[in-house]
Amino acid sequence: MIDEKRHKEVSEYGKQYRGKGLLLKHLEEKALTTRQAIVAKCYECEGYYVDGKVACPILTCPLQPFNPYRVGGVKKKPVSEKAKKAARERLQNRKFTPKT
Repeated sequence: MIDEKRHKEVSEYGKQYRGKGLLLKHLEEKALTTRQAIVAKCYECEGYYVDGKVACPILTCPLQPFNPYRVGGVKKKPVSEKAKKAARERLQNRKFTPKT
């Protein structure tokens, strides 16, 4: 069942930023990917960005590293080709033994 009141609220007052269409899609009970659901939740949590695009101030939020407007955030360390090759070899040489 579509939450028409919230759908209308988001449509009228929500700023046209990343997440608006995804939140509307969710309210229409359409499927979202995990990443899309995160972006939609951040849009909702930030009050539809009515104050503009801002980084999430809630550093304890488990979704904070995925916020579309975060400053900094989780950075991936570069992995050398040598390290990638060694990891692949370890995976190929691993022996699986069933637990008893």
